[in-house]
Amino acid sequence: MTDSRCVLTLASTGLDVVFEGEAIKVSEHDRPRQVADLFAAGAWRPVARDGALFTEHGAPERRPPPPDVYEMTIAVVFGLATAEPFRTSRRVSTAPEKVDVPVG
Repeated sequence: MTDSRCVLTLASTGLDVVFEGEAIKVSEHDRPRQVADLFAAGAWRPVARDGALFTEHGAPERRPPPPDVYEMTIAVVFGLATAEPFRTSRRVSTAPEKVDVPVG
């Protein structure tokens, strides 16, 4: 049995955010391609193939294994202030929200 519980963190200026929930691997052809398209707008340009994300840069033997794509259902979000007035906020979702997360 695998444990689907997941934590995702995000650090930004003045606020750190922690997302808690569950993640499941998704490999149907559209989801990894959609995630690859989102990253292609930035500096990383992965290619969706065989249900995972691949990069074509560098020698094949030196490349890390391709990251899988997971869909995370977010149940709890914490916001932690990193600047004055150092407040903390917590939100428990009554209708969980899903996000796609590449993990590698």
